[in-house]
Amino acid sequence: MARPRARPKSIVVLQKDLYLFLVASVRYALGRATYIVGETIDAIVRYWDYLTPEQRKVIHRDIYEELQRADSMNHKLGHQIDHDSWVAIEKSLAQLLKKEEQDNAQRT
Repeated sequence: MARPRARPKSIVVLQKDLYLFLVASVRYALGRATYIVGETIDAIVRYWDYLTPEQRKVIHRDIYEELQRADSMNHKLGHQIDHDSWVAIEKSLAQLLKKEEQDNAQRT
């Protein structure tokens, strides 16, 4: 019987695939009340620097718009702890995007 091959601890993922995985995860996790909210937020933070500015804006926009929609209907995204996590990451991403825009404006 053949021995199973050891799996690598890391793999190469194309940047466009990483974006697809992240945006799909965000869209799935918004409104959920499970572990996936925290895992998704951790992944956003971990891989943020690998995304293009346009991709970053899409992820931020998705979170921002869902928070606005929930607020307009007087709802929460998942349980309170999940909602608070989405609010916190949205604010952090908004600040990062603003800083990126300011840095780009100074370069031109």
